[in-house]
Amino acid sequence: MKEFERRFHRLVQRTINASFNGVVAVDRDGISFRINRERSLSGEAFETLAVLLADIAILLESSVDSTCHPGLLIHDSPREADLYIGLYERLLEVAFSMMQDEQGNTPFQYIITTTTRPSEALQSRDVTKLTLSSGSGSLFRKQLERSEEHTSELQSPCNLVCR
Repeated sequence: MKEFERRFHRLVQRTINASFNGVVAVDRDGISFRINRERSLSGEAFETLAVLLADIAILLESSVDSTCHPGLLIHDSPREADLYIGLYERLLEVAFSMMQDEQGNTPFQYIITTTTRPSEALQSRDVTKLTLSSGSGSLFRKQLERSEEHTSELQSPCNLVCR
């Protein structure tokens, strides 16, 4: 747990700066991730950033032999509007840099859907593998949305019915 907290703390400091701390708290209600500087910081930006960095810390944890994790992280539109663009870009750059091993290989897969283009540093084909848009450029060449006719077939918004 201490090593995991150090990893989260390191991610927070590399993303924001060294005056911020990443704190992992475990209690009977579960596990929580906070960003603080002298005291816990509130607000949507810090809460969103804490969740995103916690996910990345968990992904990095998959490199530990005793951890059972597929090495895959998917963020579907992670509310980048809650973060200012510089911080959002820094988050993605830090995530990518932390995922590379000493040989430059990336043993993890991080898929992110976003309405914001990645920074110049991340637009290379080695990093950004696929850019999709609406219409013929979208996934499966279709807008994936529920029609009224098929709404009753869907049990939750996470289910998808393809025909």
